[in-house]
Amino acid sequence: MSDEELNESPLAGLPAEEAPPAALEARLAARLRAEGLLPPPRRWPWIAIAAALGAVAMLWFVQARRVEPRHESAYILLLYEPAAASAAPSRAAEYGHWARSKRPHVLGGEELGAAVGAFGPAAPAPGAAQLAGYFLLEAPTDAEAERIARSCPHLRYGGTVVLRKVERH
Repeated sequence: MSDEELNESPLAGLPAEEAPPAALEARLAARLRAEGLLPPPRRWPWIAIAAALGAVAMLWFVQARRVEPRHESAYILLLYEPAAASAAPSRAAEYGHWARSKRPHVLGGEELGAAVGAFGPAAPAPGAAQLAGYFLLEAPTDAEAERIARSCPHLRYGGTVVLRKVERH
């Protein structure tokens, strides 16, 4: 088509620089991408930015939750019950309440079940007191650890409490 024919065409009055409507452009781009004629949009810069922001947020969170090392000694509180008391009901709820009231010194503990075996020359004799549970403690001094141990409710039920210092190397 020559320039003269183009000027006489009914399309000659339309401006050549006019962009198609956005919806038409989006539909056309989607169709071309579906047919493999147009590469997918570049999303990697946004993904990289999001990953970097996530890493910064994680580092900030870790720094905010950092706990300074404590300069207290560690102890274990061993709870023994007489052999006759082996059928005593569980007092885990009461002991748990006591442990929570002694935070941050009491770090945790567990009730122990029946022994499944005892081996070696130092195995407990039948009828001897049985280890029923333990608590882990941290305290600034031996005297403070002893004060916490003496408040253990296990003593009210006729149990024995043994406080041992944990040696850290």
